[in-house]
Amino acid sequence: MLDGYIPPEFISKEMYAEVKQNKDAYEQKFTGLVGICASYNGNWFSSYGAISETKINTVRNYYQESLRNINKQLPNLTAVKFQCREYQSLKTDNMRNCLYIVIHPMQKIKKCITIKILITKSFGIGVEFVRK
Repeated sequence: MLDGYIPPEFISKEMYAEVKQNKDAYEQKFTGLVGICASYNGNWFSSYGAISETKINTVRNYYQESLRNINKQLPNLTAVKFQCREYQSLKTDNMRNCLYIVIHPMQKIKKCITIKILITKSFGIGVEFVRK
């Protein structure tokens, strides 16, 4: 969405199922949007969860909530360069002020063993998340 991409206002259960079965037939940004924002708890294509009934019998539009959250964070991401590549192709010797998220290709995102987020002192924080 940083590049001006305007996501659809709604993802139907049918569209979700179509994209889930044919991920490569769609643009990566659309597949990613559907796979996370329209999935239950944001878990990569776990199950449709864009609009769900809660335990207290109210209806929540999690997809719209996700879009609002992303739009709220966009101003903080304008100077960030995003890349997706094979780990082996990274040349880390000269990289500074970088964030690496490494996901094992054989595991679902929600079951990652370790995610480390290292933010340099120039940003004022250092964070490391490790799933036990």
